[in-house]
Amino acid sequence: MIDVMKTSARTQPNINQNTSVSFHGGFLKYELPQNALVEQTVLSFRTDQSQALILFVHDHNNNFMQ
Repeated sequence: MIDVMKTSARTQPNINQNTSVSFHGGFLKYELPQNALVEQTVLSFRTDQSQALILFVHDHNNNFMQ
């Protein structure tokens, strides 16, 4: 199941304050399971934005855009 992120005295809840909603220099690594259509996939993102849209696009040349 999906874990819920929690804040405690040891975490930094405001580490990304006043940042833009982009992933400059970011990357995604994913190892395909035996049956990718029925396996669970979890993508986690951390942001200080109250509303955002994550768009992930893949074309026929294996180019990725976020």
